[in-house]
Amino acid sequence: MNNPTQGTSVPRFWQTIVAIGATFLGTFSAACADAPIDLNQTSQDLIQQRFSKTEISSINCENFGTLCQVISGSSVFYVNQNATHAFIGRVFDLNANRDLTEVAIAKLKAQNHNKFTNDKEINWASLPFHDSIIQNEKGKYEVAVLSDINCGYCRRFSSQIKHFPNIKVYEFLIGKGKTKDIANRIACSENPKQALSFYYANKHFLSPDCDRDITESANKIADQINLTGTPTFIRLDGEIRVGFESIESLRRWIKESRSPTNGN
Repeated sequence: MNNPTQGTSVPRFWQTIVAIGATFLGTFSAACADAPIDLNQTSQDLIQQRFSKTEISSINCENFGTLCQVISGSSVFYVNQNATHAFIGRVFDLNANRDLTEVAIAKLKAQNHNKFTNDKEINWASLPFHDSIIQNEKGKYEVAVLSDINCGYCRRFSSQIKHFPNIKVYEFLIGKGKTKDIANRIACSENPKQALSFYYANKHFLSPDCDRDITESANKIADQINLTGTPTFIRLDGEIRVGFESIESLRRWIKESRSPTNGN
């Protein structure tokens, strides 16, 4: 049997499958809300209500027949306009002989590339490691990260990286005002790594005043690379990656490192 995702034409068998797919290709219910649905709403509102526990990036109900295309992170799926059925799969425009799902996936890939790319580089050896908080000290692979203690993705990264001891992390805390004061208090604590983890989990930290300033050097790095968001990662060859997606994608990126930059 032909694979519907290959070639330029869609076999008649798959034309039938696409036509009835919204009803019979399965129910995407794991992330759905339990609340009853009010049908006197727009399709977008119905879908948002049905998937209230899912972070939805976009909903497009045009040019998909009786379906709406829903994008959540890097995932693409489809929901009928009454938000009663959903499926994960490919949707084709049979008149244009076009894979509409592939179009969405290509756009996501381009967006992710731009999201994580920073064309600046920095000399790894020039980083002020003495002002960093180190996790996984015996890790085989090394990476530096610029973090903000109030950044949700920084907190997510910090909570996950402890389970990957082969990645050694030098965490630089940027900060101004109150954030700067808290970051410096964390650095002055008896166990900065533990203190930082506690703050990420509880959003408060009690410690005596601190006369050490670790944020100054982090802020200088941020200015040097034109920091656009946190977390921002720096690997041994000086290449920079903005944002956190997953530990696995970060590990792949670290392993792709060229020989360490010499600043030339």
